[in-house]
Amino acid sequence: MTLHDDSYITYYEKATNNLERISIMDMKMVGVKSGTHLIGYTIGGAVVGLGLSYLSSLTLIKFPVNGEFDQSKYMIGFTVGTTIIGGVLGILNPKWKNLYVDKTIIKSGNKTKIVPQISLGKNYKSIGIKIGF
Repeated sequence: MTLHDDSYITYYEKATNNLERISIMDMKMVGVKSGTHLIGYTIGGAVVGLGLSYLSSLTLIKFPVNGEFDQSKYMIGFTVGTTIIGGVLGILNPKWKNLYVDKTIIKSGNKTKIVPQISLGKNYKSIGIKIGF
């Protein structure tokens, strides 16, 4: 995405393989990648894996397939597998933050500049738009 003459933005559209153009006045929001869902999906995969392995191990304890059944190894292996799958899915799924553009602030002319800003502090994270005149 590139800002031109403080009046329009050009961006590459993957679906059509074309360079598209949009006026700043026609923009409502800009989506910004802000990370991944790694932690949430990993924890979700671990919880689902632990629950499912426990429930299925109750059946396998009563009806072992080939002799003895070791519940702890089964549950650990199943939980580790689903945790890894959840982590991989979390990495592949990005988080998005939407930056909304206030039309009353944007003025026409060559001095208006809109710049997305991301601030990462020790105890907070913020996303904003810096508008210069």
